[in-house]
Amino acid sequence: GFSGLPTAPTGMTWGGVPMIKAYDVSQAGDDLLTSVWYLPIGDSETEETAMLAVTGGSFDFGRVSNSAVYDGINQADPAGQIATNSGTGTSASVTIDPDNTASLIVFSYQGYNSVSMASGQNEREDNANGENSYRSVIADKRQTTGGSAAYSASVGNGGWTAGALELNPDVTAPDVAFQYAGVLDAFSGLTPGAVYYLQNTAGTIGTSPGSTSIKVGRALSATELLINQP
Repeated sequence: GFSGLPTAPTGMTWGGVPMIKAYDVSQAGDDLLTSVWYLPIGDSETEETAMLAVTGGSFDFGRVSNSAVYDGINQADPAGQIATNSGTGTSASVTIDPDNTASLIVFSYQGYNSVSMASGQNEREDNANGENSYRSVIADKRQTTGGSAAYSASVGNGGWTAGALELNPDVTAPDVAFQYAGVLDAFSGLTPGAVYYLQNTAGTIGTSPGSTSIKVGRALSATELLINQP
């Protein structure tokens, strides 16, 4: 998060590797800007240095949040639905409609004064900047029911920005006998209509080909895969 509202960041690297921007959300009245970036890194938890490139006039860092590493995320297609919101007052909220019920929703908040996360959200980080009274929070919550869900925080009165990023779960091939063709109803978290390929990690499939492009089939539903016939 930033104060002084610069032009949105134009690039970020993690250990020298370019990251992917999820979203920017700003609140002009209080000069707030939150920018969220991600990078699929598998199961690695190696500590690296994040480098940020920003263009525009002078500004202050309100808070640069620490990194959060999540296991069990689909490395080929990590980011799903995104929602942002901003405003003033004592309640920061954002509503998101994730693609499937196994997703992990990461909630980001930046604003003024105290903050209290809504029930069920696991607070991963809570940083305060005493000089300017800015506070930023990262929290997460498993999406366990279908349909939209609200993610929110009770905050001290003032400007705020909030966002929610869906992290898609890893899709693991089921432990079943070999099936040559037809519909296999034994998966979870598939995206209906998407084509799936074998991945480099044994027993996993994804929507992007592995090192060798081997198509497995097309998803008919979140649990059913129409096996590709050679």
